[in-house]
Order: sequence, then structure tokens, then C-alpha cells
Amino acid sequence: MATQRKEKIMVSGQKLWLDEGIVHGTKFMKQLMNTEKTRSLSPAEENLKNLSAAYVYLYNKALVLGLLEDDEENLFEDEILH
Repeated sequence: MATQRKEKIMVSGQKLWLDEGIVHGTKFMKQLMNTEKTRSLSPAEENLKNLSAAYVYLYNKALVLGLLEDDEENLFEDEILH
């Protein structure tokens, strides 16, 4: 039986961190928008919805403008994708 050798793929730790934030931000925003259809949001929920929407908006703007490519101020080390 031949052994498969898995290639290690290095990815920017910063990109992974930001991508995780977009997943959570989108999830929170979607849940709160669905909740908003059945009842009024509390002030804390409204703040979370607005914060999530702002993050999603700014992240997408940064991608479109190329601000996240080759960032010299990367605080995160590259990580291996498994």
C-alpha cells in the first residue's frame, strides 16, 4: 500500500484570525436579524448586530482595496493548514 504524503500548506495566521472573525460576525448578524423578525432586540443585541455589521463591511472593504495583502504589520505567525 502506497503511503500518501500530505503537503504542508502555510497560511497567514492573520488571515485565519480575520476569516474566523468574519464567520462569527456573519453568524451573529444573521441570528440577530432573524430574532429581530419575532421581537425587538435588547440594546446589547442591537449593539452586537451593529458591531458585527461594521466588521463585515470593513473586512470586505479592506479585501476589495487590497489592504490585507502582504501586510508588514502582521502580528501573527504563519500556521500550517491541516
